[in-house]
Amino acid sequence: MLFFLFYYNTVVVGSTSGTFKLLGELLHHLEAYEASAPSAHSLPDFLAWVQRRTVGQGAGPAMSEPEIRQASHAEGNIMLTILITYLYRYAKHYGKKALADSSLSTLDEFSFLATLRFRGDLTKSELIHLHLLELTSGIEILKRLEKKGFVEVFPDPADRRSRRVRISYAGAAALDAIMPQMNQVARIVSGNLGPEGLTRLMPLLHQLNAFHSVIHQEDRQSELETITEKYLS
Repeated sequence: MLFFLFYYNTVVVGSTSGTFKLLGELLHHLEAYEASAPSAHSLPDFLAWVQRRTVGQGAGPAMSEPEIRQASHAEGNIMLTILITYLYRYAKHYGKKALADSSLSTLDEFSFLATLRFRGDLTKSELIHLHLLELTSGIEILKRLEKKGFVEVFPDPADRRSRRVRISYAGAAALDAIMPQMNQVARIVSGNLGPEGLTRLMPLLHQLNAFHSVIHQEDRQSELETITEKYLS
């Protein structure tokens, strides 16, 4: 993730005079493109237009249409990763504000209690797995919640070797107390999308979540090359 942010800040945004010069040239091309094609703009069409305009001016051989679209797709993949990272950090920032005066210390503590409240008691491993956490990290969160009296741990009737966890009355009260602030966080994070924007966005987010959920369950320890070959070939 840090690699993508570094890539974006140094290559896409840039901090050298040479990069700013290139950015100015790019903006000049963009202005001319928009003037020549007043509607139906797209990144692949713009890249193709720049290629046609600059070929023969030291820009090298022109890219084919498939190459242009492939480059555009790769850039879109990187930008998607960057934007998701940014949105997560924004949400985390707002969440910390909501928890500032709460008896809950972290967003993970809040999400554990919320899951237990609405899904009922779970085994420790089930609860931790639902939040995509490492077992050791999840156990530490549960220890803090148990120490605060917010959860109760008890033997699993079906498997005495396993332990189940449920929200306590104190935990439910703490959750109820912080819910107005967390609902406010949710409103802020959704921003100015409005109902129509959320309607368009949510199916795509569910689609991505379902895709990664399968990988997380079946190929969490696999190498990137294996994941790419198995799920994207």
